Amino acid sequence: MAGDKVLDVAAGRGAILFPAAELVGETGDVIGIDLAEGMVSATMKDIKARGIGNASMQVMDAENLEFESNFFDRVACGFALFFFPNLDKALREFLRVLKQGGVLAATTFGDAEDQMGWYEAMLEKYNLARDIPVTESLERPEDPHNAFNAAGFSDIQITKESFDSTYNDEEEWWAHLWKTADRSPLETLSDGQLDSLKKEAFADIQALKDADGIRVPYTVLFTIGKRITEKM
Repeated sequence: MAGDKVLDVAAGRGAILFPAAELVGETGDVIGIDLAEGMVSATMKDIKARGIGNASMQVMDAENLEFESNFFDRVACGFALFFFPNLDKALREFLRVLKQGGVLAATTFGDAEDQMGWYEAMLEKYNLARDIPVTESLERPEDPHNAFNAAGFSDIQITKESFDSTYNDEEEWWAHLWKTADRSPLETLSDGQLDSLKKEAFADIQALKDADGIRVPYTVLFTIGKRITEKM
């Protein structure tokens, strides 16, 4: 809403930040945070290049927010909850910085699609298996609901939707990975390892290619929770 103060957690390259800045208008403010300094720097350059005065980026840990309590009207977190080592701590931090009546909105992936099983297998091959305990436990609607509830959120609503994300070619799909939390495990690889993984990925993803491009199936859970009580 116009005039809102919004926190975008794991903001990356601004997929949420830029639309949010437009929605809150000149009287609002959007602050994006990310652990990756390079990502923060690149997105700040984009913010300045676009002449956006109501958005900014900071390097910050989602589990240790450097903001005072009751500071934001809304907190957004796109496809990143499953990467937090201590999800409950992060969610309680989101609750703390929200004003009374404030809203947390988060997206997570639903049940894994068989068509993308090769990608998870490839991550394992390169010792990049996602070992974070909460990863699989967020795939069912009751899982983010339970996590939000345990952290103190109220009026929790979850919507499940399935769709295809279409890319013109392999390079566009690869570029997309680097705008999301999926970049995190990839950033740990050496240049040689990354080149090797990329070649394998481009070969395997051909199974999802048709005349319109590459279609990657996703099931997404949209979870919303409000801060209504002082429960922490």
